[in-house]
Amino acid sequence: MKSRSILAAIVLAFLFLQTTVAQEEEKTEDFVIVDHSKDDFKSLLGNKGANGGYLSIDITGGAMNGNQVFEAGGRLGWIINHSFAFGLAGYGFAQNIVEDPATSVAQLDLAGGYGGLLIEPIIWSKEIVHLSVPMVIGIGGAGKNLSSSRYDYTTQTYYENGNIGENDLFFMLRPGVEVEVNLSRFFRIALGGYYHQALGFQLEDVSSRALNGFTGGVSFKFGWF
Repeated sequence: MKSRSILAAIVLAFLFLQTTVAQEEEKTEDFVIVDHSKDDFKSLLGNKGANGGYLSIDITGGAMNGNQVFEAGGRLGWIINHSFAFGLAGYGFAQNIVEDPATSVAQLDLAGGYGGLLIEPIIWSKEIVHLSVPMVIGIGGAGKNLSSSRYDYTTQTYYENGNIGENDLFFMLRPGVEVEVNLSRFFRIALGGYYHQALGFQLEDVSSRALNGFTGGVSFKFGWF
């Protein structure tokens, strides 16, 4: 009898131990299933959310074909899986083409805008600091304004006149690279550099490369990232 009791106790202990191990393995598997740490979106002010979209305000400046240019506009994009955005973008610009510092001054100003499709891969988007590669493909138009001034030494008077010149349409490619910072789920700031390639641009007294060149600037992005 005594040996049978000991054997029964050993069997019960073994069954209890096996059940405990199985429960621990099940808990471990459950923990792995609910572990979403790799999917967390990281930002300075929060880290939860889903896919969405954004609206940006972009301000850039630089030199195109050796002439200073100022550009402003924005983007409206839909973000898929945190890693790819597409939508629309549009920009307006103003550029000084010629400025002669002599007594008689002839100045040619170029102004216009362009817009079109936005394609934007986003690299490591869940990290606080990451990269994006926006590409704008669109059409635009630009016109020139020629103004001149002359100083009359006899009367000590400046004479000024100006006229609006011709306009032209062009096809624009604008690739760029941006370094973005996630301030929150709803707000990003990006610093970027962009190259402009205008195709088919032709105006009298203006270089066909007048709208080609690099700009750099800042982008304020509002949305659901």
